[in-house]
Amino acid sequence: MINQKSQDYRQVWYDEDFGQTSDVTAKQEKSVRQYFEIGDIHQYIKNELYIDPYVATFYAPHHDLDHFSERVMACWDWMLSNLKHKENKLITENLTLEERFSVIFMQLFGRPGYLLPDEFHTQVFFMIYGTEYEPDRLSPIKIASHDFQPAIVTRPDDLCTTLIMGLRDYLFKTDENEFRRQYKTYDRYKPLTGYFLSIFPKINSECFELTLYDRFHSINGRRSGFGHNQARIRSFIAQLWGIPTKLQVEDGLDAPPINDIEFHAYLKKSIEGLTMPDEYYRLLDFLIESGTDGIQMSV
Repeated sequence: MINQKSQDYRQVWYDEDFGQTSDVTAKQEKSVRQYFEIGDIHQYIKNELYIDPYVATFYAPHHDLDHFSERVMACWDWMLSNLKHKENKLITENLTLEERFSVIFMQLFGRPGYLLPDEFHTQVFFMIYGTEYEPDRLSPIKIASHDFQPAIVTRPDDLCTTLIMGLRDYLFKTDENEFRRQYKTYDRYKPLTGYFLSIFPKINSECFELTLYDRFHSINGRRSGFGHNQARIRSFIAQLWGIPTKLQVEDGLDAPPINDIEFHAYLKKSIEGLTMPDEYYRLLDFLIESGTDGIQMSV
């Protein structure tokens, strides 16, 4: 049972997430809302009105791992059996089914993921990803009817930098809107610190290059997120080492504000204890030497 505050929280995020979906009919919205309020995954699928893996995974009001696994299995069983059904929202353009499966769980950190309370969010993360990074980890949820059990992390750089953004905002962000202040949406990243420390040394060393890539940089003929990832990593490292961002300087600050001094010291010391690629240490030296300008400087 979820309390009234949780009910209000879920309603806000329902409006934030599904409310931005275009071209939804009244019947489709009714089917999704019924699932949002009651959580009967089998009725939701039986309706065949708007079968979306994000909705099936995150919208139900039940916050236990057994029900979570059940709804993922039921939804994917239907979607894999009905890939050409007009109401199957499993969009696979430019993505394999395995990549799509992985990307859906990345929405633990998007608007759909905020439908999960913090404690359950942490439980789901550890069930899906484990407590430490495993490059060959398979999904613990297997779609037995299709012998479908894909690798769960297909984009480690993206997962790592998503965790970086959350930890960065938890530590340094001060301009949160009223909703984020009320519900402390960044607090959920702190329990994932151990996982972050295990994956951070394993990401592509190009993420630490002194040359900044643009957002359309390609690897093996496929567009990557290196440009975005580099910017996020630089901002995080700089602030962790006391270097303010350009916006912070414009606000009259000569150092980043720290929201949790004890955790800041712990995280910095933990990262100093990691064995990182040479490119990381060159970037750190560059940022310390260049200061704020180095965050956006390409050499």
